Amino acid sequence: MEEIKIINRGKIAFLYMNDVFEKDIQLIFRNGQYIWAFVFNNNEKVHRLLQEYDTKNDLKKYNNCFKHIALAIKKKKMEE
Repeated sequence: MEEIKIINRGKIAFLYMNDVFEKDIQLIFRNGQYIWAFVFNNNEKVHRLLQEYDTKNDLKKYNNCFKHIALAIKKKKMEE
């Protein structure tokens, strides 16, 4: 069975919310750096959910806000 490796935490959270969980977590080399990727079976359900995620702009905005919060916390910790 084919696999799909996902690094986008928003997409991973959306899959979790829909009871789809990874079969493995791997360290991969992408865009000149090593990053952790969640490996899912590339089946019809995963494909449909990822397409649904890509069409929901509100989910993307919501997840983007978490990135800003995480960066603000990191910045504050570095100031201390």
